[in-house]
This record gives sequence, C-alpha cells and structure tokens, in this order.
Amino acid sequence: MRERLGETVGKSESKRREVRERFKWLDAKHVVDDKGRDPSHAEYDANTVRVPPDLKLSASQKQYWDVKSKFRDVVLFFKVGKFYELYEDDAEIGCAALDWKMTVSGVGHCRQVGCPESGVDAATAELVRRGYKVGRIEQMETAAEAKARTGSATAVIRRELLSVTSPATAVDGDLPCVLTSHASASSMDATAAHLLVIAEGLPTADVDAEARAKENDESSRESSGEEKARPTEKKKDETTIIGFAFLDAAAGTLRVGSFADDASRVALSTLLTQTSPVEVLVRRGALGVSAATETALAKTPRAPKTISRVSNTKGDGVSFFPSNSRDADEELTRFFRLNDKDGGVCDALVKERLKHHPLETKCAVAALASHLTRLRCAAPLLAAEIKTHSVYAPNSTARLDGPTIRHLELLCGPDGSIEGSLLSKLDRCVTAGGSRTLRKWLTAPLRLEDDIAMRQDAVAFFGGFERLERRGSEGEEKPETETACTSGHFVADAAGRLQRALRRMPDLERCVGRARAASAATTADPRALPFPLAEKRHARRVA
Repeated sequence: MRERLGETVGKSESKRREVRERFKWLDAKHVVDDKGRDPSHAEYDANTVRVPPDLKLSASQKQYWDVKSKFRDVVLFFKVGKFYELYEDDAEIGCAALDWKMTVSGVGHCRQVGCPESGVDAATAELVRRGYKVGRIEQMETAAEAKARTGSATAVIRRELLSVTSPATAVDGDLPCVLTSHASASSMDATAAHLLVIAEGLPTADVDAEARAKENDESSRESSGEEKARPTEKKKDETTIIGFAFLDAAAGTLRVGSFADDASRVALSTLLTQTSPVEVLVRRGALGVSAATETALAKTPRAPKTISRVSNTKGDGVSFFPSNSRDADEELTRFFRLNDKDGGVCDALVKERLKHHPLETKCAVAALASHLTRLRCAAPLLAAEIKTHSVYAPNSTARLDGPTIRHLELLCGPDGSIEGSLLSKLDRCVTAGGSRTLRKWLTAPLRLEDDIAMRQDAVAFFGGFERLERRGSEGEEKPETETACTSGHFVADAAGRLQRALRRMPDLERCVGRARAASAATTADPRALPFPLAEKRHARRVA
C-alpha cells in the first residue's frame, strides 16, 4: 500500500515538474510580449505574451492560447463541455482567490482548476470583486453543429471570447452578486466604479496653459493655508495640459474635461480623489506619463486597483492611445461604425460634444473607445450620457484640492479606508445614490448662503426633523412652540415612511445605466450568441 502511494506521489510530482518546464516561458525571467520584448523594454506590453511556436498543443488548447496571447491581463474561463476551466497563471489565481484545488491532469495538460457551468457566475463575480478582469471563451456551437460544418467526426467546436468584465465595466445585471446588493448604502458595492483615462504631455499646448496652471496652484495654496509662491519660482516648462475622461458604466455616464497642472500635480490629485477610479489608462513608452503623474497615482489614498499602459502604436486586437487629432478622429469613427448600426450619427454627436475641448481630451476619449473595443464591451460607452466635468467648479463651490481632502480625512481615514473619515460619520443615507451624492458634496462644499440654506432645509426634511426657528419682523429668532411641535411630528412621520419606502427601492441611478446598456447591447456585439447563453443573460438584465 505504501509503495503504491509513494509511486503515485512520485508520478504526480514528476508530472508537475514536467508542466513547470513546459510552461517556463510564462515565468518573469523568460516572459516576452507578442513582439518579443522583455519587461525591461520601454514599449513592453504586459497585456500580451508570446507563445513559443514549437509548443505542442491540442486543437482546443490552441484555441485557448491564441486568445490568451492577446489577453494576458484577463482571467480567462475556457468552456469544455459542461465545465469552465482556468489554466496556468489563471489557475493560480483561481486556487488562491476561490480556494479551488489545482491539478495537472485533464485536457489542459497543464496546471488547471475549474467549476461546473452552474458555478461560473458566482466565480466571475468574486474575481471581479477582487479587482480582476474576467472573460469567458464560450462554445459557439454544439458538437453536432461542428461535425455538420466541417464534415469531420473529430471536428473542433468553435469557441470565441465574447466579452470581458472588469470592476470598471460591470453593469448592473451582469454580475448580480457584485452590483445589486444595496443592503448597506455605504458598502463598497454602492460606490461608483470609474474607469479613468489620462492624456498628458501632448505636443499641442493651450496658449492659456500657464495662466490656468498658476490659478490652480494659487487656489490650492490658499485652501491649504500656505503662502503664495513667488513668480520667479514658477517655471514655464512645469506646466502640462492634462485631458481626461472617466466612465461610470454602471450609471451610464461619461465625464470629460481638461486642466493645466504644474509639477506638483495638485489638480490631478484632486481629480483622482474626486473619482477614486478602480482602473486608470495611461500612455506607455516614450510619450508615457511623467514621474510627477506616477507619484500622484501612487499617493492617492485609494490607489487604482489596475493601471493599464496603452501603446500609441496601432495594432490588430490591441488598445491604442492616439497622440494626434487625426488618429483620435479615426479611432472614434472606427469605434462607432464598428459597434453601432447608427454609428455615423453617434460619431457626429460625440465629436460635436468634444468640439470645444482640447486635443488631450479627445485623445483620452478615443483611447477609452479603443480599450473597450479590445474588451468586447462597447455598450457602456455607446449608451453613456456625455457631460463636461470641472475639477474645480466655478463660483458656486469652495475649492478643495486633493491633499486638503486627504489631510482633513473627509473621505478616507488614516489607513485609506472609509473608517474614521467624516464621510463615515455623516453617511446615514438609506440609498446607494444618496451615499454617492453625499460624497460629492463633501469634496465640493457650497459657498453661497442661499444655496447652503436650501440644502440644509432639504436635509432636515429627509432626516425627519424641521428647522423650528422662525424669523420675526425685526430679524430675531422667535419659536412658535405649538405650530412647531405639530409640524415637527408631521415631518418626522412623513420622513420615516419615505425612508422605509426608499430602503426597498433599487438603485435608480444604476437602473438607468442598466437600461442604457441593454438598449445598446444588441448593436454592440455583432456576433450571434448561442440561444441558451443569450436567454440567461437577457433574463438577468431585465429581472
């Protein structure tokens, strides 16, 4: 018995060593991207990997590695019969995050984990919650259909990567375990998940860049109580135009804008604090982001889970970050005409909205479109409502920069979590949308007295109490005791009933985003989804 057990263990260990040797090209010391560049190269693309041409693979495994070579940054579930499997590096993630047992047997002939198709939705939701991009390589036909198509009894079933879901692109209805729980309005599920694109340091500069950068710098110093810097301390080459676009796929909104920033990147830090993006897209290589921007990204209290670096060189199946107006226009035109039957109309509408924005903003939106095209999830952008976002809203609100918000602990405590912050103490909202609105209010407090009084009255009403003071003819405060008590009881009762009703309501903001995405989904994916998959997905979206 012991001899047989030892022989089994020996064979298993030998098999593992064989697999490690066979896939050593995935190790950090040996890996190269699809162009043969190693990680030390400035243009290295971590989203791709070169599969050795002499690697012996079965027909189905060739399907998998053909996709994986272009989507190394995505955890790919591969459909085999009634099961979904993860291989090699993805298997390590599944083993650690989902506590699945890893094996080196099966059709993969490599390290692998898996689950039945009934459990893949929950597994996908958990991986997305942990910050991973997740895709599924689906079987697009049955074995009988494959045989009829090829006329061969050993025909390989056609498989395709249909879409990729990430924390920044998940729409309510795609991942119910992640995005539809509103039991606690202040939970992580209630926060907006932004995909932010930053376009920095483009050759074309705004003639007013230096003036706007000086204004941003002076306002940030005033808000933090510092003395103004002397004009001689400001260097012209420290000013950089930064264009941005951030998408909230769950709510169906796209916000765009630009600003001029100095070497301290105070305005960029403010934008990062306001949006708290889960994923950031930047340009890589020689035209990539500066050291100052890298520092701003690293110092953000809630740093992005993913920073994707996109090439400024066009290529099939890869994200593209334009660096000039012509390339940006071509990328936007290609995106809308590829994904929308009325692409000419949408393309013209978006370009009209971007007409008064600088080149940097247009490049950021084009890079976002290219990124979503690569992930096969164009619907959120097709359906998004586009508006301009001002980092510092003019006149109506006070200017709070990122460092000030961080030092006052308005949104995050000392450890970077919400615990210990002013937001955690004030957030008693019964809806997720209310919590998101309160967060915006804290980052941009009102300045005008009438606006403040109006907001206080609204909060008092929904909080279940009324402002009992009445002003007399000479301006003194005169309480009207009997009327105030009667009115106060009425307001408290009405507010209580309203709060109980709101607790049972879904997240209306995300319901709108869900409807927008569903309306665009039919035109965003030209490939025919097999009926069983389409039926399940449709049922989740309209439920």
